[in-house]
Amino acid sequence: RRARRIEGARASLAPTPGAMGFQSFLKGFLWLNNMILLMLGASVALYAAVLLAIFERERRKTGNTAPAAPPPPPLAPGSDAPSYVHHVVADEPWFLYALAGAGAYVATCAAVGACGADTAGGRCGGCCLRVYAGCVAISLVAQTSLAVAVFVNPGGDLVP
Repeated sequence: RRARRIEGARASLAPTPGAMGFQSFLKGFLWLNNMILLMLGASVALYAAVLLAIFERERRKTGNTAPAAPPPPPLAPGSDAPSYVHHVVADEPWFLYALAGAGAYVATCAAVGACGADTAGGRCGGCCLRVYAGCVAISLVAQTSLAVAVFVNPGGDLVP
């Protein structure tokens, strides 16, 4: 009698054929989406690496530290930051470093998401999907904070 109740409970928890089809569709869609993001993130990171190589080649060829860097803004009174901080920010291609980092981050998150979508039923898939959800949450917070910084400071003086 107890065995019948357990079998009945298992039968009621079994997914219906329609749910299995939707689950496989969703799994395939997430995998394809993450593969596209992986290719885009890797291409952005590689493009930034190529631009950095071109920048370094031009820097060595001309002997300059940076192409036509504007003069650094004066330090605020009472500020104890050294003056060379502004020159370092102006002389280095910080945007290219940020672009390469963002591309690598997107590619890594997409690879973890594709792994989680591919092995969704197992223990490893659950862990990958949790890490992927954390990566997506971090990127949403970063995008929101960047949007707020741009709208609050429309002059574009985000870098010292």
